[in-house]
Amino acid sequence: MPGRAGLTRFSALDAISFEGQAGRARLVITLSLPPDAGPDPQPLDARVIYHPDGFGTAWQSIAPPGPESFSFHDLALSGPHPRIAGSFTLPLCHRATLLDPPDPARCQVATGRFDTVLHID
Repeated sequence: MPGRAGLTRFSALDAISFEGQAGRARLVITLSLPPDAGPDPQPLDARVIYHPDGFGTAWQSIAPPGPESFSFHDLALSGPHPRIAGSFTLPLCHRATLLDPPDPARCQVATGRFDTVLHID
């Protein structure tokens, strides 16, 4: 189920953030892409956070994305209908509370898909 999605343009990058929900669970993806990126760009930076219970415990990416971490099937960051669609595969590490850092000894590979309309900030 879709949540919030947005795009902010800076001169050096496009910052994209979107959130999805299924019941109490939430998935938040934040990406930094080069401006005017091609059809399947490599993110300059990315963060994925999964909250299975909606708030406390989380699973979070801790390393910069590798070359195969994200794949984009539809990427339109300008024009009348900005949108982003694609998939990701990367390790997420357990985070007991919001105050605790992710534990690199408790990681699992997560795979997911996304397809959302973006709102330009």
